[in-house]
Formats: sequence, C-alpha cells, structure tokens
Amino acid sequence: MTVKLSSKMSILSQQAPETPFLLTFEVVNRGDSDIYVLKHGTSLEGLFSDCFEITRDGKRVPYDGPLVKRGAPTEKDYVRIRPGKSVISEVDLSSCYQVSVPGKYEVASCGALPDVVTRSELRAKAKSDEPTQAPVEVKVRTRKFTVKPGMHGRATTGEAARRQEDDTELPKAKSTKKRKAKSAKAKTPTITGGSVDQKKKAQEGHDDGYNLAVAARAALNNEARYKEWFGTHTATRFKTVKDVYTTVRDRMRTKSFTYDLSGTGCKPSWYAYTYKGTTKIWYCGAFCSAPATGTDSKAGTVLHEHSHASASTDDIAYGQSNCRQLAKTQPTSAVSNADNFEYYAGG
Repeated sequence: MTVKLSSKMSILSQQAPETPFLLTFEVVNRGDSDIYVLKHGTSLEGLFSDCFEITRDGKRVPYDGPLVKRGAPTEKDYVRIRPGKSVISEVDLSSCYQVSVPGKYEVASCGALPDVVTRSELRAKAKSDEPTQAPVEVKVRTRKFTVKPGMHGRATTGEAARRQEDDTELPKAKSTKKRKAKSAKAKTPTITGGSVDQKKKAQEGHDDGYNLAVAARAALNNEARYKEWFGTHTATRFKTVKDVYTTVRDRMRTKSFTYDLSGTGCKPSWYAYTYKGTTKIWYCGAFCSAPATGTDSKAGTVLHEHSHASASTDDIAYGQSNCRQLAKTQPTSAVSNADNFEYYAGG
C-alpha cells in the first residue's frame, strides 16, 4: 500500500508571554485505505517528547519536558485515520519549550511519523516479539510567531520540577571536617507511594541500576558490543559515552534521589519519566511489572531515567532494533539516546 499523507501546523503569529502557546498539528489521509499512525514521539499523543524544532532569533530552543521510557507500542498507541479524514492535536508549546522570552520564533515539525501501517500490518506487529517501525516523512510548512515583552513568562514543566526541588531542599550546614572520599555505593533513595512490595522492588531496582552503570563504565571499550550500541568509534563519541556512565554513577553516589510510585502523570505503556537536572523519577505501570534485570527491566529503567536526570540524554529511538539501527546510521545520536545506554549496559 502506498501511503499518501499531508500535514500542517498552525499557531497565532503574535503571542503574549503569560498565555498558552497553542499549536495545532493535523495529519490527513490522502489515500484510499485506512491507515494507523503511531502517536509516540509526535504531538498526537500530547507533548511528551521533543517533536518540534524551535528557534528564537535563529538559536535553538531546547526541549524541557518529560523524558519518558515507553514500552513496546500496542494497538492503543496508534490512531486510525480513514480515507479523506484527518486527526488533529492541540498542544501548548510553552509547557515544554521556553517560548515566553521575547523574540522572533520559527517552529518546524521533526518531519517524520514514527510508524504508519495498515490494519493487517498492525495485527502482525502485535504478534511480533520485536516489531520494526515504518517511519513516513511528511513535509510540514514551518510557522513563525513573535513574542513581545509583557508580563512574567510561563515556566516549562522541567523548570517547575527543578524549582520544586530547590524550594524543598534544606540549606546545608557548613562543616570544618575534611571531605570524605566518595562512597562506592549508591545513596539510599526516598520512595513515595506504592505498596510495601513495590517500594522494596524499587529499592532493589535502584541498587541494580547503579550496578549496571558501574559495570558498564568499567567494561567500556572499543569492541563489538560498543559498536553495536554506539556505532563506529571516535575518541569524541567514546568520551561522551564514558562521561554519561560516569555522571550517572557519581550522582547516584552523592545525591539522594526520590522515586514516586503514585502513578501521577503516567500513561498505560510507560515505564517511567523524569526531567533533566532533577533528582526525582516517577515510576509507572510497566516498571512495576517489569523483570528485575535483563532487557527492559527495572534495573534498565533506573539507568535509562538516571541518564536523563543526571546526564541530559534524550529519547531519540526506542527498542533494541531501532537503537541498533540508530548506532549504525546516526552514531552521534546514539551516544545521546537513553535506550542505547540502557541496552549496552545489559538492561
């Protein structure tokens, strides 16, 4: 089947800093058969990923929203579009991009829908152990808008999370004692919500995830496994990988993280989410039902989310087949992708 799609975006050309920056994104099925579009990584699921490229006066505005580890897509993660029909989403850009600062902005879609399939193909994926995806490039005209000086701007969800930590952190007392050497163990986390058993497993996951980071850091070398997950070796990319594992290891030793098991903000297929520069991670249903260790496990999820919170990795690709392909074709992206760090470590 030949997929025929068109897409468009719209946003008001003049924006006020204190109001929502509402953008609509529409996908139209120009073909003669039903199609199913994966919502992950697009605004069709809401703004839970870096799905727009935004510049202010020519400089990139980074994504500052939730960083999510998702499970394998199910049928519920796809939206059906009938021939001649469309699906429309509306999102507030200011929730995840700092667009309240005065200036001239340009916003573009990231350009590809991650998976577009027929009904029969979707059913086949449901039976596959590791389904591959069929991304479809869509051309979307960029949109421009201007933000003029006004009232106090809106905080992104990432900024709000970091501010909350700053507000609750107690001032540290000055000490005249000599600084002790770093502990070789991870600091005990604070765990809120969940049952007694879930809290116990979250603590075990914390310890196992720390051990994954330590082992990956120690074993890191220019060999076949490195190439599988991070691509062709260069000194610069190798240093980037080493720095991520080092940062995760050291922050788990020196910072007390909080794990929230309440399910707040979670979606059905999510393992967990967090924000860059924070020490709080929210665990979701897929985490609680995941195995302790191994592929897509509790330990792997801990390493994945800590790489976001501590080392500012991104979510560019999910799943082993997609991450292997990323390493092969876009190694610079692979060394910034959380799942690649998780899978290299054995999580």
